[in-house]
Amino acid sequence: MMPEPVPDIVYHYTSIDTMMKIVASESIFATSVCYLNDTSEQTHFLKLVRSRIPSIEFATPEDRATADSFLTVQEGGFESRPFIASFSAEDDSLPQWRSYCGAGNGVAVGFSTSCLSRAALKTNTPTDPFIRFGKVKYPDTPDGYPDIDTEIVEYLETAKWTTELMKTNSTPFLPLSDLFTFILLQHACFRKSASFRSENEYRLVADTIQPRYDLLRYRTSRSCMIPFLELEIPRLEEGHDKDPFDFQLQPSVSLMGGRYQFIKRVVVGPTPNMPLTVDTLKAFFRSKKLQVDVEKSNVSFRDW
Repeated sequence: MMPEPVPDIVYHYTSIDTMMKIVASESIFATSVCYLNDTSEQTHFLKLVRSRIPSIEFATPEDRATADSFLTVQEGGFESRPFIASFSAEDDSLPQWRSYCGAGNGVAVGFSTSCLSRAALKTNTPTDPFIRFGKVKYPDTPDGYPDIDTEIVEYLETAKWTTELMKTNSTPFLPLSDLFTFILLQHACFRKSASFRSENEYRLVADTIQPRYDLLRYRTSRSCMIPFLELEIPRLEEGHDKDPFDFQLQPSVSLMGGRYQFIKRVVVGPTPNMPLTVDTLKAFFRSKKLQVDVEKSNVSFRDW
């Protein structure tokens, strides 16, 4: 089966204030999976895996022992679990305006997926988290994922193959059971309950094998302190070392200016000040030398 094509742009629903911070830092926050709005993050898929492992006929007793070892694995604390930044293929979604952009102060920031797929931490050491960009999958049927048993066997084969490759290359490696667990945790980050299907979500996921407390940052919410990682997003798409021209100084020279930048489009959410907000955002992006298409939401919704 061919992989589903990734859209050129995905959207991050947030406040105008947060959007300004994203532009200033050219980065986005990946929040610990333990602190996301969906309280079933990771556990939704992992519970299903645990329910299926006893029924699967594995090829060897060794495979059975490795798979069974996952049944007693504890996911651990937030510092050793994934960190996630969320996006949507939907550019004007009423449920997401309601959930993430209250009080008439929201925007859907359209990022280049080419740039997001190359996001990275500011540091670069062997123990840095492994960062991936991909689409979230939702259950195919009311009973879950019909191919789950086959997937579990394939994940185990991947773990075995990776372990043997590392041994051949004299590379430090995890025990097979730990590697199998790590692969399952990776895939669990891209599975969510069908109740979230309308979000049509894509994610940046930073997987931490070894806790890196020095990389953690913190922000506050109404009820607690939230840990996150700051992921830098390349300003320009791959293969474009610099923008074709400075459109702010020479707006009529070329239509190519800004085409390859990391933010390509912004949709202004429902607000009582739509014309003023659109005009101000256009001026803001010009001041930052970003050519961004700023458009207004077509959703008829009032939250102010």
